[in-house]
Amino acid sequence: MRGTLIKSGVFILVLTGGLYLTKYVYDHHTNRVKVRDTIQQISIEHGIPPWIPLSIAFHESKFDRNAVGDQGTSFGLFQLHRGGLAPKDLTNEDLKNA
Repeated sequence: MRGTLIKSGVFILVLTGGLYLTKYVYDHHTNRVKVRDTIQQISIEHGIPPWIPLSIAFHESKFDRNAVGDQGTSFGLFQLHRGGLAPKDLTNEDLKNA
């Protein structure tokens, strides 16, 4: 009886962990697809070949709008660099959303 209870508890924990991991991976992938589609749409609207901003965003952040690089000085999809081309009046959060 006790062994069955332990096995059932372990099974439930493993199942719960697996479901959480599946949801995380799905949400993560879905978000990146939306970001990619948005970049493509906006670049077409502005007459920019989509492969250019898509290549930059993929290289810089793998389409992760929350990416932070260069020891905390570059932010967002295109890794706008604090002290570089990023306007000085923008906050770090603004740079992530730019």
